[in-house]
Amino acid sequence: MATLSRGDSVRFKAGVKDSDFDVDMSGWQGRVVSFEHEHGTVMIAFDSVTLRTMPDAYFETCEEQGLDWPEYGASPDELEVVPPRDTESREMLGETSKLR
Repeated sequence: MATLSRGDSVRFKAGVKDSDFDVDMSGWQGRVVSFEHEHGTVMIAFDSVTLRTMPDAYFETCEEQGLDWPEYGASPDELEVVPPRDTESREMLGETSKLR
């Protein structure tokens, strides 16, 4: 497993699912924004491409339950470092495009 750093662009490995919603997250990408050492997780801010293609049902369920859908806490084992698909400023554009 590669060492992750804040700002790294990462992608969820094939077969990774959100355990709460049974949603396949394979290929979703974002950037490392922080580390939750007490939980052993990495907080990922989804990139603009992922935010635009995120299933509406996932987004809507997160909204209904008051969950922070633009970010996700993942196990480092679920992630791989990849080249970014956008710039950090485009992530914010993608995030706001999901708001209705």
